[in-house]
Amino acid sequence: MIKAHLIWLAFFLGFGLCPAMSADLASGLMTIDDFKTRGQREDGSGQWELSGARATLLGETVKIETFTFRLFGAESAGEAVITSPHCLYHRTGRTAASQAPLHLVTSRFTLDGVGYDLSADNQTLHVRHQVRMVFKGDVPRVDEPPNHVLPERMSDD
Repeated sequence: MIKAHLIWLAFFLGFGLCPAMSADLASGLMTIDDFKTRGQREDGSGQWELSGARATLLGETVKIETFTFRLFGAESAGEAVITSPHCLYHRTGRTAASQAPLHLVTSRFTLDGVGYDLSADNQTLHVRHQVRMVFKGDVPRVDEPPNHVLPERMSDD
């Protein structure tokens, strides 16, 4: 039993810089406050950064509260910043889900919504309700013709 708790402790220490950490060994709960952790690409450059007010380990699930998740894309993609009051991160499936509001900012748009599902492996974000997206800069108007022409008929030749 103690070995399992040491494994969870190692997980949280690997979670990043955490000024306050508490553990209830009887219940198996571990909590860290004011945490920050980072992920890197193979070349050593930053891939992502997660910081938050609190993370609580609940078995294979981590409850993350008041967090900011920064994704550092390629130069052409730029940075994306996601903030939300809370979510549940499922470590085995590398997915996160929440009924809470979400705010996403990139150099090209901002997106707000309520309730979301995120998959790290598939690199997808599904926002469930009240989605509002605002584009930044020049965006083609809907009534403008596209800059390419599709053939009237496509063949299987």
